[in-house]
Amino acid sequence: MSNKKEKKMKKQRKGTHIGAKLVLLVAFLVIISLGTLTFLVYYFVGAEVQKTAEKNNHTITTQLASAAEIELDSIRANTFLMLDILEASSFSEELYHQTSDFFFDRNQNIVSVIIPEKETLINNRFFISNEIEIELVADFLTQRKDEIARTENGESFLFNAAPVFKCPVLALFLPWRESGQNQAAIILFSSDSLTAAFGTDSQNLSFMINHDGELLIHPDYNLIEAGASMAKLQIVEQMRKNNDENNQISFTDSDGKEYLGSYSKLSVADAGVLTIIEKNVALKTVTNQTRQNIYVSLAFFFLIILFVWLFSKSINKSTPDLGGVNLDAEKD
Repeated sequence: MSNKKEKKMKKQRKGTHIGAKLVLLVAFLVIISLGTLTFLVYYFVGAEVQKTAEKNNHTITTQLASAAEIELDSIRANTFLMLDILEASSFSEELYHQTSDFFFDRNQNIVSVIIPEKETLINNRFFISNEIEIELVADFLTQRKDEIARTENGESFLFNAAPVFKCPVLALFLPWRESGQNQAAIILFSSDSLTAAFGTDSQNLSFMINHDGELLIHPDYNLIEAGASMAKLQIVEQMRKNNDENNQISFTDSDGKEYLGSYSKLSVADAGVLTIIEKNVALKTVTNQTRQNIYVSLAFFFLIILFVWLFSKSINKSTPDLGGVNLDAEKD
């Protein structure tokens, strides 16, 4: 009787071992197949989503750069035309003032036009409506004496004047030649229209900088008024190092966050427009989908394991129990 029980226990242990081995084998195959499939889906779909994000970055950047160039070219052309007319009408004081008044009526975004040590034209309406002291123009010019001298020698600059005027104002420094003399034409203008064009996208961040990395346009006006700089941002450093017109790069900031970035340089004053998006944000859809796939795969995995285990149990039960009888002995 004890031999019968012992053999039965051995049979049960053997069946258990077979079932466990079967479960482990199936589990291994399922893990490899589902894991490989999930990885391949994440890799290839993620690559496509990243390409789409980079293309979107590039599109936004080029559109904003084009809008900025159109705005700056328009300001430059209108101002130079006005200066040409003023030079031609200098013999008539009345015509001189009428030209200036008409100019500011039709270009209300322009705050002031200055030819250092010669002429300062003021848009009084802008100063009154924004409650700005006209003396601030002189204060701003005092801070930029070196750049004025360089402009007279042929260089162009674009500066953020908001820290001085406490409202969104940019300053365009352009070489100007009058009566055979090299001079500087300084145009102060409101940046409201440009800021509106850049907008406040919830994912993509676009901004404009000058040759020194100084912020000119940014959705966060507090940074503009504070005179913030982006010079140490890796994409800005790369843009200056490469010295190309436009490009797309991936970079990591000082906090270790990965970004996808695009930049485009303007033909005016060596300014640049940049658009960045955090890589995790760009790939958020793929990451969420992959997480869901993993959850479904785990549920599928446990169902398969349960099915295989129950199947192995049924195999053990269906195996005939010979009760320790030796069939060869009975035949003899």
